[in-house]
Amino acid sequence: MEIIIAIMRWLVVLCFVAVGGYLWLAAYLGRRCAYYEIDPFGYCLTQHNRVAKNTFYLTLVAVAITEIFVRLNGGSTAHLILFIHLGFAAPFLGALAYTAFRHTGLKRPRTHKYFAYTCVLLYIGTLISGLTLLFPEEAAVVRFFIETSWW
Repeated sequence: MEIIIAIMRWLVVLCFVAVGGYLWLAAYLGRRCAYYEIDPFGYCLTQHNRVAKNTFYLTLVAVAITEIFVRLNGGSTAHLILFIHLGFAAPFLGALAYTAFRHTGLKRPRTHKYFAYTCVLLYIGTLISGLTLLFPEEAAVVRFFIETSWW
């Protein structure tokens, strides 16, 4: 059972690294599309839109795998780090869905850019707090600092 949990733990890490890669690729393609003044066939925007939607779907798959891992492992439910993690993860999913599906940037690309950078910052916060939950032995120093701090 310990081998299965170790494999699942690294599968979760791999999924969220892939989410980060897709998020970086979507940001890169979005920046590239913003600098193109003439895109006669709309290829750049189509590619950016496809990668952004795939980022959202991959995030949902990664969250599902994470939940399966937590249910198999019996993860913590009342730590301060979990609430910090959820404080980053819920707005990340909401901002990612809103940016990928509703506010696509065709009408107002400047506000789309700010939503996209907000997604990247929320992803970084989600990743850091999620790794401290996935690897509690290695993150004992971080957990001690957060749980015993004055705030």
